[in-house]
Amino acid sequence: MNKKIKALIKAEEHANLDSFSFRYGYYFLEDSMLDLFNCTEIKDKFIRDLDIKRAVSASFKLPNSSKALQGQFILMKNNNTIVTVIRGGSAFKAEEFLSETLRILREDGDITPDDNVQMFQSRIKSTAEVVKHLSEKIGTKKVKAAEAKAEKIIEKLAEALRKSNERADKALLVANEEKAKREKIEQELAQFKAEYTANQSIAYITDEEQPEPSDSEWNPGTYMLIKAYSDIDNRGRVFQKAVVRIELESENGERFTVKNNWARGHVERIKLANQLMGQRVIYSTWKSHIYSPKIWFKNIALADSQVTIDGQSFSLELEERMTNLAKDVVANLTHEEHTNYSEDFHYGDDPIGRANSAYMAKDYDEAIRLYLEINEPDSINAAADILFYQGKYEKCLKYKHQSAEAGFIGAFGGLAKAYREGWGAEVDYKKSSYWTLKGAEGGDVICMTLAGGGYAYGVFGFEKDEEKACYWLGMASCYGDQSSEGMLNGRGYGVECLEDGRIKIYKI
Repeated sequence: MNKKIKALIKAEEHANLDSFSFRYGYYFLEDSMLDLFNCTEIKDKFIRDLDIKRAVSASFKLPNSSKALQGQFILMKNNNTIVTVIRGGSAFKAEEFLSETLRILREDGDITPDDNVQMFQSRIKSTAEVVKHLSEKIGTKKVKAAEAKAEKIIEKLAEALRKSNERADKALLVANEEKAKREKIEQELAQFKAEYTANQSIAYITDEEQPEPSDSEWNPGTYMLIKAYSDIDNRGRVFQKAVVRIELESENGERFTVKNNWARGHVERIKLANQLMGQRVIYSTWKSHIYSPKIWFKNIALADSQVTIDGQSFSLELEERMTNLAKDVVANLTHEEHTNYSEDFHYGDDPIGRANSAYMAKDYDEAIRLYLEINEPDSINAAADILFYQGKYEKCLKYKHQSAEAGFIGAFGGLAKAYREGWGAEVDYKKSSYWTLKGAEGGDVICMTLAGGGYAYGVFGFEKDEEKACYWLGMASCYGDQSSEGMLNGRGYGVECLEDGRIKIYKI
């Protein structure tokens, strides 16, 4: 990875008050940006919620020192807010228990961040040393109670992680099936394009065979090729000749048959014509003032990138087919396969706690009611997400709009997806690209990747634009998205992530 990351440390949250104060003897008095450098990705089985978080090992400098320190950071993917940090080389599982104990004691008013700084200065690091020190300071009973509470929380989180891993395994299985489908489609399309290109090339006639030494003219409009067959022209006469006949239907419903009567290229023309039956085509004629385009044709070709193979509609860019596959995958999954849940979780008696508890208990209708009752942009979006997985796409779209218009960035990507794939509304690539860019500009990494891909290939409402493609793929890459980095490298570019948050694209 080896990237630079600008991370946000929030003054009133756990990472600052507990983690930094205890492990580095320092805490921030206000929300601050922290420059992380020499960043490398961490893979640890005890790290949870990797769909919304990521773990990196990184170097950094505290404001009161020029010395480079090492740490292992858990960051939110969407905005790089620091969730927690432990010292380099420490085990996440053991440190998690210690962090949770310190957090509980602080929230109960038994210790302060200054107490953590004192422990740092006294070189108190291990759980045993902390227990001994705090037992002498505030009493063994309080420390043991905090430890017991922390242990229960850790157990519940571990169970959530187990179920999350089960969900991930299911998702991987679905992804592999999806990959196999894509590979089959790509193979079929590659075969079609190879055969079509070969037949099209061979079916072209050389100048020496033409009745007139002039080029042909492509006739205006597109047509459905209804039927193609070999026939004999001029029946009953002395002169008879084999012809290829194709029956065409114009966009206004008119049907007519045109022919080509050259012996050379007859077999190739009939192969090409048969391959294109049921497709939209264009066709050419020799100069129309000599040869009628309603009687004669010279060549035929595919009118656009849309083809039908064995009764299935494909796009040569795979856009339409991949969209349909994505719909099929989502529609066939159950709600639980999309979510991480634990039946025993209880999140408190405040409004958001009751809503979260209802959700985890799989009482989804009650969770929706409570989330909407809270009436905050993020809670409205949470209700919309549940409605989506219930198949209530129109209602989902309504609340996604409500959340997005209130400024919740997390709803932008959902709106982009809805209009891109037709969830609760007609497919509208213009609206999809609008919300994709809004999400990208708001810091949503997935939207950055989609914007970069859209500009790269000119799909989903984006015009092809190499500069914009590289910019958004580079931004997503600097936020740690490896797929974007791969796409960028595949186009022959690299990215340098600058300390001020800007990026520099360079040619490889």
